[in-house]
Amino acid sequence: MHVLVGPPRHGVVRHGQVVAEAGTGQVHASPEPPDPGLVAGRRVIVQFTDRLFGTDAVHAAAVLDRMLAGADRRVVVLHDLPQISDGAAWDRRRAGYARVVACADVVVVSSQHEARLLADLAPGVRPVVIPLPIDPSPYADRAPSVGAAGRAAADPVVGVLGYLYPGKGLEQVIDAVAGLSVRVVNLGTVAAGHEDLLPALAARARAQDIDLTITGWLADAELGAALTAVDVPVAPHQHLSASGSINTWLAAGRRPIAPESSYATELVGRMPGSLRVVAGPGQLRRAIQDAIVQPALTWLDQVAIGPSSAQVAARLEALA
Repeated sequence: MHVLVGPPRHGVVRHGQVVAEAGTGQVHASPEPPDPGLVAGRRVIVQFTDRLFGTDAVHAAAVLDRMLAGADRRVVVLHDLPQISDGAAWDRRRAGYARVVACADVVVVSSQHEARLLADLAPGVRPVVIPLPIDPSPYADRAPSVGAAGRAAADPVVGVLGYLYPGKGLEQVIDAVAGLSVRVVNLGTVAAGHEDLLPALAARARAQDIDLTITGWLADAELGAALTAVDVPVAPHQHLSASGSINTWLAAGRRPIAPESSYATELVGRMPGSLRVVAGPGQLRRAIQDAIVQPALTWLDQVAIGPSSAQVAARLEALA
């Protein structure tokens, strides 16, 4: 049984729903953790991030532990693993995730980078690494006419995708395009609890004379069209451990610009040519300028992406 907890629009829930629908197991989705009786005696696959299960990581771990107490086999897929960039919450998040690992029969992470993070907080645990799925988008067009090399758009759009929260990197994009004749668009809305980012980002953009748009939530078809329409896709998150937003760009046939990181290196190693990796604000600015002049740089060409949702579902269900 696939168990999904949280609001349907949350990235982890959406990921779990897509994977579960591609598999053969029963699916239970609910806004709150289900009663332990629902999973008693069952082989269960749970998508876990602390913010969906409790008020903090320690509380979330206790809720998960109680929910899974009677399950026959517990496969827990971890998301948003603790990193030192969590600041004051780091120690408590580490403690919470360590308890989650202790209550699981099988632990799954989405990257080798996450496996290394896990080794730091739970030495001796050997997680199974199953990359996040990438399915070609049914909404986005491939190889549009704007991909013709050498022709810059009249009013180029530099796009960032996903929920806004501290560390997302939109500030760095705004700074990088200062003085360029571009618009910056975030395809998505602000994450709950971080609404104070909106006036700060607006002020930052005004100070740089940059036209900034935050689209708010986009339905799938709207998002597919927007991913195609953006001139320069950027995935500027500063502390990636796995990234659904990068995968969404790739699924739309786009090659985003991303800052240098362990995870970016891992992705390029697994899917050569999938990203343009940059180091520092100077390289980010130059990469954006290059992409404006040569739009073909922003589109994937003969790059094999994957795994598919069906492949991920099959691997997860084989573990349960």
